[in-house]
Amino acid sequence: MASHKLQTTHDDEFDGTLSLGVHPDGSLAFSDGEATVDQEDVATEIDSRYPNVEYVGEADGADASESESAADGIAEPPLDPGDHTIGELEAELEQQDYSDAELEALLDAEAAGKNRAGATDAIEESLAN
Repeated sequence: MASHKLQTTHDDEFDGTLSLGVHPDGSLAFSDGEATVDQEDVATEIDSRYPNVEYVGEADGADASESESAADGIAEPPLDPGDHTIGELEAELEQQDYSDAELEALLDAEAAGKNRAGATDAIEESLAN
């Protein structure tokens, strides 16, 4: 599934979360003025409703972001934990062999998103193992 990139029009270095009623989670986390959503219709709806956020198109492929991240020395979360129930997240963590850096990034993404205790516990347990 392709991700769709949104960016703020007022601050290209904005890091934070905006409460957006149209987003399925009710909020959208931005980093360096950019955020992604999984559905194009959600991206276009956010663009049409919120004047300080614009839809800029499909996000770059995973290969490009992995290369950028590796060059920067920063791991990207392997998935958006907010798109999964705690049970789904636990199953994914059991099935995959994520690096500590990926798990730390996943932990940061959960904290910036829904910040659920059960999800945080599952990620921390994977880090400990």
